[in-house]
Amino acid sequence: MGRSPKIPEEHTDVDTRPRILIVDDEAAVLQAIRRDVETRGLHATTCTDPTEALRLVESEHFDVIISDNRMPELSGVELLDKVRALSPDTVRIMLSGYADLESAIAAINRSEIHRFVLKPWQREQLLAHIEDAMQVGRLRARNRRLTEELQQKNDLLAQSNDALRAQVVRDPMTGLYNHGEFQIHLAAEVKLAARTGQPFSLALGDIDDFKQVNDTHGHPVGDAVIKAVADTLVDSLRDGVDTCYRYGGEEFALILRGTAATGATVALERLLTGIRKIRVPTAGDPIGITMSVGVAQYETGMTNADIAAAADGALYQAKGSGKDRIMVWLAKH
Repeated sequence: MGRSPKIPEEHTDVDTRPRILIVDDEAAVLQAIRRDVETRGLHATTCTDPTEALRLVESEHFDVIISDNRMPELSGVELLDKVRALSPDTVRIMLSGYADLESAIAAINRSEIHRFVLKPWQREQLLAHIEDAMQVGRLRARNRRLTEELQQKNDLLAQSNDALRAQVVRDPMTGLYNHGEFQIHLAAEVKLAARTGQPFSLALGDIDDFKQVNDTHGHPVGDAVIKAVADTLVDSLRDGVDTCYRYGGEEFALILRGTAATGATVALERLLTGIRKIRVPTAGDPIGITMSVGVAQYETGMTNADIAAAADGALYQAKGSGKDRIMVWLAKH
């Protein structure tokens, strides 16, 4: 029997060591720091040109950058300030001579430099600063990750709360506000009208012969009729001004804000015209729909129950006088 071919072991070239970028225009300084850094098992990249260092920061991630302050073209203060904007999580250390001490101290405040180290530096002190800087970087990254996770959880919580509120205040079939929310909105509108004198009208609509639709075509067709009427209600009214509600069963309520009964009648005639155009598919021929509507305008001294009863009385008159029409409640003065 032949021998099975040996499966090659997987190798990876990904270097997971912490990455240090060292920037200085003196090659001897770069070599010395790089040698010390690599003895601690860290990955060191050296650069004599601060402009090139910026390009490296744009394209690669570095945990720590160590930069000399006094360099041609771009000072260490300017370089580290730009690095902060490009890579906020990269911890910044600056090398400085005594002559640059004042500007180095100012740079700590301006560019949020983690440490500045005086030349000539002490090897162990510099390595301790680098280790401390990496710890700060790890804490920053962990903090950012936790902050992002918290934001995601807050977003999910907000979405869940919105969905929960929608279930509480919306009718699941039509998406309109439900009866409970209608009572809340009506009470608020009555209080506003009593305080300001601003008119509003309440309309109650009832789909004509709806029981016959259910008895003849079944409840799925009846549900389709209700949804079609709800969509027409939404499309026919002023977005952000008037509000539609599923009052119950095949009944709907509409609060028309800033609208007297005369204006409400005009708007509701357009609504009834739209409802007459609806055609709902059935097992046989599509069926048409009509609706009867009663309207009441708020009058001073009315309660929520008063205006609801007035609109309901007008609806009863619309049903009794032939359906597919609007009747307006008239106050007795």
